Amino acid sequence: MDTDEEIGPVRFGLVADPHVADIPDAIGRRYRLAAGRVEAAARALCAEGADFLVELGDLKDAGPDEASTLANLAAAAAALRAFPGPVHPVLGNHDVDRITKAQFLRGFADGLGLPEPPAPFGAFDVRGVRFVRLDCDFFPDGRELSNGDFNHRDCTVPPDQVAWLRATLAAAPGPCVVFCHSPLTGDWDSVVTNGAEVRAAMEEAGDVVAVFQAHTHGDAFKRINGIPYCTVPSICHDDGPYALAEAAPDGRVRVRGFHGATSREW
Repeated sequence: MDTDEEIGPVRFGLVADPHVADIPDAIGRRYRLAAGRVEAAARALCAEGADFLVELGDLKDAGPDEASTLANLAAAAAALRAFPGPVHPVLGNHDVDRITKAQFLRGFADGLGLPEPPAPFGAFDVRGVRFVRLDCDFFPDGRELSNGDFNHRDCTVPPDQVAWLRATLAAAPGPCVVFCHSPLTGDWDSVVTNGAEVRAAMEEAGDVVAVFQAHTHGDAFKRINGIPYCTVPSICHDDGPYALAEAAPDGRVRVRGFHGATSREW
């Protein structure tokens, strides 16, 4: 696990649901504009002093075949390279719409010039704050969403990962921030199927000060049993919204929205 012993608030960029693809616009998604929006956001977030950038899933969309889908991924990952610091991916359902999870992570690494693919989930510490990436690209029976088998209504955080989450939060040096692509809150059909179980693990830990999620493409905020859940809107819609967040060692969190995303603090 990465650590950073300096003291002070941590600033990080949030980009959600780019759906980069060389296909015509549909259902409000500006697929061919998305890579340019991601690159512009990456540069702007760097200028704002972000320590790292989190891409909250559905980085790319499907092409008509595997080769074009991998080309979409390459274009999307290359756009993220405009951010000079660490970039952390959160797996979304469309990241495995026509390729496997391993292919996505390898393509992400290649596009950013990383020597090795990132793990599908993990945690890292920066200035007293622990940041946790979840992977909800599983079906309830434990199978991975993969290569066309990726129904967004069945995304689940498997039991072994929930156990890992409990241990990771229990060992945190201070407040924790959690990232997940599909929402852990809500009563519609696109939430994590075992969201209540994941929420319970975070509530029992008592140190989660923010959860950032995506997938619905909208801007939303809800507090459940003391934990704030902030849904970041999709950058492929409207004016290309994204956000800059700040988490302090004392648990304070501030979010500054750009291009229509809402600013909040708690």
